[in-house]
Amino acid sequence: MDQGVRVLEAEREVRAARELLREHVEQQGLTHHQNSAATLWIIDTAQRLPFQAQCLDADTLIAKSPLVTASGARRHALPYIELQYEPDKDQAAIVWPEAVKGKLGLQLRCDR
Repeated sequence: MDQGVRVLEAEREVRAARELLREHVEQQGLTHHQNSAATLWIIDTAQRLPFQAQCLDADTLIAKSPLVTASGARRHALPYIELQYEPDKDQAAIVWPEAVKGKLGLQLRCDR
């Protein structure tokens, strides 16, 4: 088998693996419960993504419950997400403009 054929076969295998990974990740919806009001919600992604991969992208972020302050006042805030958070880069951080608690649904990805 010559070098060109081996390269083509390797490329096909890589494409197939990426597609399989993409399908798995697209089905990987996560729910995060934050029980105490905080401006920074940390989500450990190491056990939630295939192959314990780093989180490289986020597709979806939606409130699945009312977001409330520590005193119970409802808030309608828009957070942003920091990916590859902390030294091991296996966490995502949801950053809020004020301390809130509640439940989020999100979709994190280990591909771009």
